Amino acid sequence: MAENFKKMHCTLLSGDSFSFDSIDGAQLLSPVNIYPITGSGKSSINTRNICLKGDESSVVLPVIPYNTSSHTIPGVLKGEIKQLASGNIDEKSFEDGKNLLKVGSNDVEVEYIVLMPAMQPGTPPIPDLSKYKFSGKGGFKQFTPEKDNHVP
Repeated sequence: MAENFKKMHCTLLSGDSFSFDSIDGAQLLSPVNIYPITGSGKSSINTRNICLKGDESSVVLPVIPYNTSSHTIPGVLKGEIKQLASGNIDEKSFEDGKNLLKVGSNDVEVEYIVLMPAMQPGTPPIPDLSKYKFSGKGGFKQFTPEKDNHVP
């Protein structure tokens, strides 16, 4: 019984969130980079659908300002999950042939796509055209109503 509770507690559910924690070679300029995941599973826990492999594509950081050390005028990025960490995939639990997702570690690979490049100050400002993508890390967090109210 305790093992089943622990398993349910680690399973990702609709309304849990993903935190975009880091970016390599740039700085995210928004204090809150947490976005919800939407579960597609038919099963639910406490009326919240379970999340299945593939549901991570529902997590998108739509528009986030960023800058770099050399291009300090903010540009705009979009963030997406590129690759789940092995600890996020429940290898033993399935629904409709898809693995259930778990909270796991904060080693999820993130890809940031430049929508508008950061600029170097000057007249006129010079856009940073050297990078169109950045990589970073993030992780899932369970929504606990008594502690959190962070879903945008």
